[in-house]
Amino acid sequence: KNPFGSGFTVNRSVRDLWRHFVGHYSGFKQLDDCATYQALQKAHDTGKPLTQVEQKELNSLLAQQPAEEWAHLTIDINLKEAWRRARDEWPRLEFFFQNSTKKNKKDWLIRYRDGTLRPDWIFLLNAHLPEETKDWIQSLSLEELNCRSVTRSVMNSLVEGTLYPSPHAFRHIWAEAVYRRFDGDAGWMIRSQFKHISRGMWLAYIRDKDNRGGHEQVKGQVISSLVHNYLRRQGEAYSGQLHIWLRRLPTLLPLESI
Repeated sequence: KNPFGSGFTVNRSVRDLWRHFVGHYSGFKQLDDCATYQALQKAHDTGKPLTQVEQKELNSLLAQQPAEEWAHLTIDINLKEAWRRARDEWPRLEFFFQNSTKKNKKDWLIRYRDGTLRPDWIFLLNAHLPEETKDWIQSLSLEELNCRSVTRSVMNSLVEGTLYPSPHAFRHIWAEAVYRRFDGDAGWMIRSQFKHISRGMWLAYIRDKDNRGGHEQVKGQVISSLVHNYLRRQGEAYSGQLHIWLRRLPTLLPLESI
């Protein structure tokens, strides 16, 4: 409604979409279903009686695909790692997102120290905050604990190393995609889209990117990764010019040279 005051709406949308991604992304859902099927089938095979709910869930999974396909389901290792990391980091990010709102922001660090914060949040903070940070919190006064710079420092310590989105990060991702995808004056597209009015604003998006040596290194890494995955999967599900070229490659080079 107010294009000049859209920050709250955009931030809320980013948080909600990330929550939905972690919980409902189709690739993650497939891994969830696979783990559920394996657990239920193992219980069934060992003779453990299933509850009505468990039996209904097992029947539902078998209706999606037969047992043989579940048993031989191939999951990409990168998807597994993304699934593991997203689910492992989500509790910290959920706390981070919730305490970024005015409603929940006030006094949360004081309540953590005096033990009146929600028990699951206390457990989370105890599990992930470094010991030196917890010792530092104990040494602070009430006034310092309510200081914005202190709460921000503790929160940064909690989410350090996690992956999560921000509206500004999406701007950089889009700019990076344009810069890598298009030839010619890609900079004009980015400057026009982002309404850059100064050279400094534009340089923040391209600094250290116009490096031919770096480009060649990245290109080599990407090609190496593609060929590795192609060989690991024996060409299954690949098509196009790369597929044709790699199929011809063994006839052109000794196998050990690939």
